[in-house]
Amino acid sequence: YIIMLPAPYWRLSFLNKMIQTSDFIFLILFPVWCLHKIRQRNMVNYKERIYLFIIVLLIATLCSFVNSLNLFHSIGDWLGLLYLTTLFLIITDVINTTAKLKKLLIVFSCTAVIAAMLGLGAFINYLITRNLNPLLFFYHVESSVLFFPRIQSYFHTPNMFASFEHIGL
Repeated sequence: YIIMLPAPYWRLSFLNKMIQTSDFIFLILFPVWCLHKIRQRNMVNYKERIYLFIIVLLIATLCSFVNSLNLFHSIGDWLGLLYLTTLFLIITDVINTTAKLKKLLIVFSCTAVIAAMLGLGAFINYLITRNLNPLLFFYHVESSVLFFPRIQSYFHTPNMFASFEHIGL
């Protein structure tokens, strides 16, 4: 799932939302995790405070989207929040030891470092030759502030990709 985070995305026309390749992997990951939990007969430990906070957050945002002017758009946003909280529950359940966490961080960091090095190499090539290559593009939203190309990625905005890179590095 983590390796596929910088992979291509598709835009849903009816919600104007973006679906990443990692989201399709989640469609496989979630049922497998549910079957594992059912066979284990040990669902999530609800005594932890973070789960209480998540439940309160979901209920509070559910109440706010009911009063929204665009209910259809708000449902999409709330389902996205539900998706992220479910992903959080899966990750905290699967990554339950320090060794597993270290392996996950190594995979995340290596993925980010490889993507960053490719992008930085393309940027250095641009600085020397002034030729845009397929790894770079000018982000029109910030073109008045940034006078150099950004690294082409599949994230919604270049800033999301930059956050992924900074966390990984």
